[in-house]
Amino acid sequence: MATAGAAARVRKLAVLRQNKPAPKIYLCDWFVKLVKPGRELPKDHVQCHVPMKMTKFDIKNYFERIYGVDIHKVNTRIQRGKEKNRVGKSIPISLRKYRTPDVKVAYLILAKGEFKFPDLFSKYISNPNQP
Repeated sequence: MATAGAAARVRKLAVLRQNKPAPKIYLCDWFVKLVKPGRELPKDHVQCHVPMKMTKFDIKNYFERIYGVDIHKVNTRIQRGKEKNRVGKSIPISLRKYRTPDVKVAYLILAKGEFKFPDLFSKYISNPNQP
């Protein structure tokens, strides 16, 4: 009897799926990290880290379609990773030096308006004792 009830539920679900297709959810395959620039940039410039495979055209479409931000121009560069040393006696000499991964940096020039980097932690820094 348990199999007959399960078969009836499967048939009922199949009928529901035929009448209404499942809603499609579109997710982006990339991530973009907004970073604070090391030097002063003009007010209409934004700096972010993007995946290496992302082209200028992809970056522009990403911001225009997902966030609704009009982009005038996109400039990119590849920032080489930093060389670092591992510390420890158990690590062989040949493995002590390594390099962090390379990063693609994108500079976005906004079509109109200006960008101000959000001040996220000012209230916590001014009053460290308050929750």
